[in-house]
Amino acid sequence: MSRLLMILCCLVILVQAVPAETLEQYLSDKIVADYRLDPEKVRITVVRSGLKNTEVDGFEVEAYPVTHAEPRGRFPMKVELYRDGSRVEKGSVSLDIRIFADLPIPIQNIKRHELLTEDMFTYKRFDITTITEKLLTDPSQWEGCRAKHNLTADRYIPMRRVEKLPDVENGQSVMIVGNGGFLEIRARGQALQNGAIGEKIKVKNVDSRKILTATVTAPGVVEITI
Repeated sequence: MSRLLMILCCLVILVQAVPAETLEQYLSDKIVADYRLDPEKVRITVVRSGLKNTEVDGFEVEAYPVTHAEPRGRFPMKVELYRDGSRVEKGSVSLDIRIFADLPIPIQNIKRHELLTEDMFTYKRFDITTITEKLLTDPSQWEGCRAKHNLTADRYIPMRRVEKLPDVENGQSVMIVGNGGFLEIRARGQALQNGAIGEKIKVKNVDSRKILTATVTAPGVVEITI
């Protein structure tokens, strides 16, 4: 056998060994492209198909979702296969779409009211397909924050479990400033709620024992209108 013939035979074998594109791969690529998903953080599999064909090479394919929902979890689609302009087959296909994210997790347990800093965290990949609450995802979200509850090592963190450091803290002594235009009075008070600058909180006038609603204007200072 000549050297050229041997090369041609090898080429034929290589061509025949290339697998046809599967329906699963086609739909996976389409979902990733249409919804602009990160292919490194999504896994899509066909869990049920009403089509006999599992490969789409040689077909013109029309595929569209039958829901307006976000593509995650069970995701139904309609698929039609055409050849030379004629429909060969149609059916429903159900996909399972798993979404993953690299999330910050505490290296060790963090106690309630500890200030959060970057060196407390590392990252771990989680399947977040069924998680609906907002999660801590990057350092900008914990800047100037503390743990609102105890945080467990190696667990992702819901945003509800952290809070901004308050400018006024519940139980703290505050200065109550009464502003009436040309008249200003000052009194000793005690905060009955946490509050950030610009927020309204309940405070108690230490001398009169009255409960007032005041606006936090600076750390340790609240203002009322008189």
